[in-house]
Amino acid sequence: MSYDIQVWSVSPFEPEALRRPELWQRKSAAWVHARKNWQIVISASDRVQPEDITGEVSMLLPGIEWLTNLNLEGKTSGEAFKLVQSAADDIARHSHGAVLDQQDGSIRLPPGVKRFLSPRAKETFDVLSLSWWFMDSPIESRAGREQFAAFLERSLPECLPKRYGLYEPPQNVYADTGRGHFLQFWEENLHDMIVWYPHRPGHKSFEYRHREECPPSTGLGWGIEAILERHGQSPSTSLRRCTHLARL
Repeated sequence: MSYDIQVWSVSPFEPEALRRPELWQRKSAAWVHARKNWQIVISASDRVQPEDITGEVSMLLPGIEWLTNLNLEGKTSGEAFKLVQSAADDIARHSHGAVLDQQDGSIRLPPGVKRFLSPRAKETFDVLSLSWWFMDSPIESRAGREQFAAFLERSLPECLPKRYGLYEPPQNVYADTGRGHFLQFWEENLHDMIVWYPHRPGHKSFEYRHREECPPSTGLGWGIEAILERHGQSPSTSLRRCTHLARL
């Protein structure tokens, strides 16, 4: 188990933010402070989009563009907890951000960072989840995936990935990388948990799942916001186009 903290900030993490940088070692794209029974890992900041930011954080600070993850791993102690919390505060202060403790969901601002309060309307909606399961999935082959991507472009463009990757927030932007890069990425990570953000009214993540049970099977999953009229569609039209997936 690990103790996880996030810093949502206006600027990316820089090592100069740490109060005692000599305690930290650079390892690949992360900074690590290691002891005998525990270690703290500070990952390089990931750029985020407005849709990635929790409502509570965005209400506290405007202009959030970066997410930095801190992970405390191993047999922790009071010293370890104090250091990871202190490091998170230092990063948030230097990069003008908020600290989110993922264990209890609490959010705090370090001294020197002013809170921003703005009244905002909250849009609420239901999500309809759809799934298709195949005993012999065409998506297991390269040709099948190419056919599937072509189908989405032709009939369900909102289901194409706006962004995709192996973790959240996904860093690959489909409009920049293109269909070829996406298909290659999917082939290399076919049975991994891929983060695939569709366009609205698609909701959050489009999923492709593989089960090893006997007999093995594969499935597609997609959530649709139940406010389709606001996106120029009627529910019956969108759902009817979704059912065409079963004909692949």
